[in-house]
Amino acid sequence: MQETASCWIKNLMLQNFRGYDSFCLETDHRSVVLTGQNGAGKTNVLEALSLLMPGKGLRRAKPQDFARVGSGSQNWSVSVTMSVSHEDVHVGTGVQSLTESADERRIVKINHAVSPQGALSEWVSVFWQTPQMDRLFDEGMSVQRKFLDRLVTTFFPTHAQHLYRYEHALRERSRLLKEGTSEIKWVEILEATLAQEAFAILSLRQVFLKELNPLCKRGITKFPSVELSLKGELENWAETMSSLDAEEKFQRSLQESRAYDAQFGGAKVGPHQTQVKVWHEAAGKFAELCSTGEQKALLLGILLANCRLHMGHHQRRPLLLLDEVVAHLDDVRRESLFEEIENLKIQAWFTGTDESVFLTLGEKAQFFNIHRAKLMPKIVN
Repeated sequence: MQETASCWIKNLMLQNFRGYDSFCLETDHRSVVLTGQNGAGKTNVLEALSLLMPGKGLRRAKPQDFARVGSGSQNWSVSVTMSVSHEDVHVGTGVQSLTESADERRIVKINHAVSPQGALSEWVSVFWQTPQMDRLFDEGMSVQRKFLDRLVTTFFPTHAQHLYRYEHALRERSRLLKEGTSEIKWVEILEATLAQEAFAILSLRQVFLKELNPLCKRGITKFPSVELSLKGELENWAETMSSLDAEEKFQRSLQESRAYDAQFGGAKVGPHQTQVKVWHEAAGKFAELCSTGEQKALLLGILLANCRLHMGHHQRRPLLLLDEVVAHLDDVRRESLFEEIENLKIQAWFTGTDESVFLTLGEKAQFFNIHRAKLMPKIVN
């Protein structure tokens, strides 16, 4: 059996990033604990690490938003040296000369060669949980779909391309319908694209959940057993019809709803309307009906199961970013989380205002203090 590849950050450097003018942090393979007062800049470090994945990072920010306010420059950079299977890999990302173009994209370099963002997934997987995600199950379905699609994309990078093509075709169709265009042939082409991409999206979501659910249902030590499912008309058609028949029915539904969609935009049916349901097996209820504490435990359980999934299939250990998560766990689940991370040999990056909640990690972690975007002397464990 192939050995699971190690992956951890050895060195992190920030230039003109968020609140940081210049920042350098050297670490070893152990987990990292960043402590400091609110507003000190701890989350900004995790956000920088989240840019090791394709996309906009854990805050879903635009490239121009990362530059330090008041610096007089829109240039910024994040660079890391990672140890991947005991080999140093250098990754850099940033903006060198941001223009006013809406199409501006951040640059990515891997081992000093300019690379597409998608190439990042070949080297590292990064997952995170933030305080903003605590409301995940209480917010609209679009937020839960984005959460699921981000997980699917890290497992199947092509998922992002299907989502982009689907959303682009949906916007173009809405524009043409609102304009009352006579170009019905072009509308039909867009609807055919929507049907094709819709079932590609649905298929990848379903395959991913087929892999993830056994790990979620098994439960992660003291975290609850969970099952995720997809609900919607598209899913019902796919379950009761052949793929070809379901795709044709979706196209007919788009044709029949043109007048409605011209008035309200979007489309009445499609993967953008899918409901993501999360079932808490022990409590016998869906996540949106659970308490705040139960919801946090459910989310962490899914995150840890996803780490196990990637290790099993991609033979690579992910990085785990946990922003202000530990302080909100009871003692039993906190120690269970530490134990799970240690067993998986993952480098986790924790932030918190109270260092005492991390002290049971002892020598299993390395502690740093941040004050006003400056690294202070290391705290003795």
